Order: sequence, then structure tokens, then C-alpha cells
Amino acid sequence: MKIEINIDIEAIVREEIRNYIREYIVINNVTDTCTDILSAAADMIDTAVTTVKAAVTSPVIAAADSPDYEYAPEIGKRFSAIKKAYHRKELELGRRLTPEEKGEVDALQEVDDETQKQAKINTKNKIRIDGIAEEATEAAAKELAEEATEDDQAPVTSAAEDTHAEALQAEQEEEAAKEEAEATIPKTEEVKTNSLFS
Repeated sequence: MKIEINIDIEAIVREEIRNYIREYIVINNVTDTCTDILSAAADMIDTAVTTVKAAVTSPVIAAADSPDYEYAPEIGKRFSAIKKAYHRKELELGRRLTPEEKGEVDALQEVDDETQKQAKINTKNKIRIDGIAEEATEAAAKELAEEATEDDQAPVTSAAEDTHAEALQAEQEEEAAKEEAEATIPKTEEVKTNSLFS
């Protein structure tokens, strides 16, 4: 059985150096004083090397505790959304995924992506429609304000309106006269004849 252990040695050494500096080095803001750090640095390097050796020789993860995941995260690499979904499913099941399970995860991720795209489109449309409605409301408010100021400034009737009103009144009088003339015409009665066709 092959056991793979990923160890970031640089991170371990860096952390040990930081811890040592926090514990043993004190920097004062006093001028004309020197602090001898060289002997402390040699001890720090020995401590870091000892820690790295211990980390390499003792297995960090026992083989029985860690199932072999196909989509386990790797240090320094970014995962796509689908690989993250695969790994969540692997953690849920505690084993590698079968092709059918990968297909299910693909389908669910695709549905999530489509839902997200549709929500994005709906939001853009709503924003666009709200903008158009806001512009229309502002334009209508401006027009109403302009009409109100024009009504306040304009005279009650103008000469053109007077002539138009007189023309309408003359037409109405003509129609009334025609109706009266038609009312005075006598109505004819039906002539009764003895005909074969009636």
C-alpha cells in the first residue's frame, strides 16, 4: 500500500522561525545599543531542522484514517466549482465517486449554474425596467410642471379659440335647422293594393 503525505516544509520552518522570534528576540527603541542575535539564530536553525525531521519521520495522517480522494485539495492550486462539488460529495460519502455519482454532481452543479445565470438575467432586466420607469416618471413630472406654468401664464381665451368656438356653434345651429325642416315633412301612408305578390 502506497501512502502519500504532502508536507509544506517551508511553511513549517517559517512558522518555527516566527515562534522563536516572538519568544526570544526583544527589540528596544534605544539608540547606540546592539543586540547580539547571531547565537540566538544558530539555536533557532537547529530547532527548525529538528522540527522538520520530526514531521517527516512521523506520519501526519494515518493510512486507515484517510481515504484516497480523487478530488482532494492540493496546496497552491485552485479548484473549479465542479471539483469543489466533487470533493464535497467525496467527503459526504467517505470514498471516491462512481461515474454515476459524478454525473449526479455534474447535473446538480449545472442546474445551480443555470439558476444563477437566470437570476443574473432577471436582476439585469429588473434594473433596466426600473431605470426606464424612473426616466418616464421624471419626464412626465417635467411635462406636468411645464403645463402648470404655461396654464398660469397663458390668457384665458385667445382669438383663435374664439373663432373656433363660433364656427362650432354655427355648425350646431345648421344641424338643428335641418332636423326641424325634416320634422315638418308629412309622412306618407302605405298604399294597400290587392296584388298577387303581397
